[in-house]
Amino acid sequence: MQNKSTTMDLYSWRQQGEIYFWRYKNNPSNYAGWHLSADATGADSLILLLEQCIQIPDSLYRTLTLTKPDAAASVANCRDQVISFPKVKLIYTPDGKEQWTINETEGEPCLNISKQSAQILMQGLQDIKAGRGDYALGDKEHRLWFWWCLK
Repeated sequence: MQNKSTTMDLYSWRQQGEIYFWRYKNNPSNYAGWHLSADATGADSLILLLEQCIQIPDSLYRTLTLTKPDAAASVANCRDQVISFPKVKLIYTPDGKEQWTINETEGEPCLNISKQSAQILMQGLQDIKAGRGDYALGDKEHRLWFWWCLK
């Protein structure tokens, strides 16, 4: 049975803080894939959403508003052109694949996660908050880098 208060929390959840999500134009080998960073408030906000997601048996999606990653991308120190987006669609399917997938559809990235990958993503966000990063998880096609934030 679905917990009604958790479902209501999910629908009343409002993003706070800054979240950065980008890729590089030429997908250089040392920076291949997608990149994620957030300020502390943004990381906490996204962790809260993911904690609520893993409590329910239903699929859902939320659209996250992204901040242009100029300062966040400078941490990565890659000279390739940054490709950023105004939004990313987070699609949660509890019993989905163990690993997330990241696709770009009609100029908007979609981050598809399962219950298991949501937990891994939460740990990455905790690392970002603690100033840890410069590592990637996921397979070659869906690699996601975690970068600490300078703010």
